[in-house]
Amino acid sequence: LTNRVYLSPQTAPPEYVRVNERYLFRTATDPAIPAGELGLSNVQRSHLMVGLGERVAVEPFDPPAVTPNCYIDVLTVQVEPIRKSARRSGPVVLDADRLAELFREHFVGLVFAVGQPVIMEFGGANYRFDVLSVNNLDVDTLKHGPPKVLKPTSSTSPEWGVLL
Repeated sequence: LTNRVYLSPQTAPPEYVRVNERYLFRTATDPAIPAGELGLSNVQRSHLMVGLGERVAVEPFDPPAVTPNCYIDVLTVQVEPIRKSARRSGPVVLDADRLAELFREHFVGLVFAVGQPVIMEFGGANYRFDVLSVNNLDVDTLKHGPPKVLKPTSSTSPEWGVLL
């Protein structure tokens, strides 16, 4: 449950890629992935709307080159258990502070975009997190005092960011 996409170690993959000109992922290598192929999870394939063996366009992506304001300050997600039986049995009570702490530890360095699903284990159960909003830091203000948070607009902050 790394929420990364996998590439062959033979190709010296970039740290981040854009898939089908739209979806952003951090990469990892796996010797089981043949050169020129991309390893995706079921959740990622569903989000990308691609099937097993279907061709996708993959290109290197460098978040700070796109915008220096690429680092997340506030990430809003919706959480629900993966197992349908857990959803039917009523609401699940989670320790939000501990969950947020583990989320940050587990996903540091990953790119998150509005609408993107990610999976994480917590307390012995798997949960799906759907990204509702991303607010990034304004890095210019870091030089001049306390950081400001950019509200996502087309001119200031993209609807994606890298979790620090």
